[in-house]
Amino acid sequence: MIDPTDIRSLIAMPTDEQVQVMEGMWWNMVSTGWCVVELGYNADERKRTAEWEAEARIGLPKMSWNREYLRQWIVHTGTPVYLDWAEDLHMIAGQVNPVPGARLIRGWDLGPTARWKACVVGQVWKGIYFKVFREFMQEAVGSTEFIDHVKTTCETEYPGLLYSDFIDPAGFVEAETDARAVTDNMISLGILPQRGPVSSVARRKCVEDLLTDLRRGIPAYQVSEDGCPMLIQGFNGGYHLKAFDGVDGKNVVPVKNEFSHLHDANQYACHGFNQTSLQVLHADDDLGQEWQVLTGAYSV
Repeated sequence: MIDPTDIRSLIAMPTDEQVQVMEGMWWNMVSTGWCVVELGYNADERKRTAEWEAEARIGLPKMSWNREYLRQWIVHTGTPVYLDWAEDLHMIAGQVNPVPGARLIRGWDLGPTARWKACVVGQVWKGIYFKVFREFMQEAVGSTEFIDHVKTTCETEYPGLLYSDFIDPAGFVEAETDARAVTDNMISLGILPQRGPVSSVARRKCVEDLLTDLRRGIPAYQVSEDGCPMLIQGFNGGYHLKAFDGVDGKNVVPVKNEFSHLHDANQYACHGFNQTSLQVLHADDDLGQEWQVLTGAYSV
C-alpha cells in the first residue's frame, strides 16, 4: 500500500506509477531512474488557510489564479473573457449621467474594414473610479459618419465637458484608397486621438485590473445598465474565448462577434482611464454624496 504522504514509500514504488501527493503529483519512472514531484501551492502548510488564499487572490484575475495556483490550463470555447465580472458588483442599475466638471473618456474601435464601428464613453469620479455610461455601435457605416454621430450626440447630451479619446494604433495608418488614416477623419472633426495598446493581452489586462480592484470599498469599474446593454451582455458571456494562441497557454483569443467591437473599445477606454490625469470639480465633496449622485439617489 503506497502512502502518498510518505516520501520513503513513494521512492520504493516498484513500477512506473503516478500518485497524488498533497495538491501535486508524483511520478516514479523506474525505467529511467528519475523521480519527479510536482507540488501544489498548499503543499506548504502555511498556505492552506482561507485567510492566506483570500490575501493571495487580491488583485489577481480569476483566470490567472486558476492557471498559476490550480494548474488549470484548459480554456473551453465559450468561456467568458472576464471571469471576474460580477453583475451585482460592477453593474449600476438604470441610467448614469456624467457629473459636471470631470473629463470624459472615449474608447473607439474603428477598423476601416470592420463591419461594426463602436465607441464607449465613461467618466472618472474622484480621480479613482471609472464609470462607463454610454455605448455607441453602428453597422455598415463609414468611419467619418460614425465619428460625427458620436461627437454630435455627446455635444448635445453632455455639453460643456472635455474628452480624451483613445483608439487602436492601426487607426493611425493611412488607407491605400485615399491616403487618409482614421485619425485624420477624427482630427478634421475636432477630435484629438491618442494611441491605445497594440497588444490585445495588455488591453484586456487594463480591464481585468479594474474589475479586481476595490477602492474605499467601491468597485473601481462599473457600467450603466441602461446606457450599455450590449457591453453588459458581452461581460455576461457574449464576449467569450475561442482558443489558445501560442504554446504557453496564456494568450487566449476572444471570438470576433457583435460583442467584441464594443469590448475592444472598452479596453481602449480603460487604458485611457489609467493613462489620463483628471481634475474633478468639488474634489472635497463627501464621497457618500457623490456615490448618491452616481447611483441616482439625487442629481446635480
